[in-house]
Amino acid sequence: MTQRHWIGLLIILLVFATVFAFYQGRDLSYERKLQKLVNGKEVQKITIADSGGAEIAVIDDLEEIENFVQPYEEMNLIKHEGTYVPRDDYTLTFHTEKEKYPIIVGELTFSRLPGAPTYLVNNDNIIYEEIQTIINDIQ
Repeated sequence: MTQRHWIGLLIILLVFATVFAFYQGRDLSYERKLQKLVNGKEVQKITIADSGGAEIAVIDDLEEIENFVQPYEEMNLIKHEGTYVPRDDYTLTFHTEKEKYPIIVGELTFSRLPGAPTYLVNNDNIIYEEIQTIINDIQ
């Protein structure tokens, strides 16, 4: 191989190494970021209020908070047998020790089964974008 080939190969390897290092350093999953916040006990409770401002749920047990945020990937598919709270524009507020991070989530249904955590049932991806904003604000 000539010197030109070695230089070309070196450039290609540097590009791949740079791209690989860039993606290794980034956590692209904001569900995982939110989970890290919860596991770090930064989120102390989550409150859910309806469009009239009435609180319909307070999730303040750390284990239940963890259960609440874990299954986001499945949220568009989950259908529970049980009582559903009517569809409405709900405000989800993440409470840390010093701050509150409210988000308004439209067309969302909350399902509460006896002895089970509160789950979100959503037909679109609005909540993902809103939660990404919350995580960016918290960090």
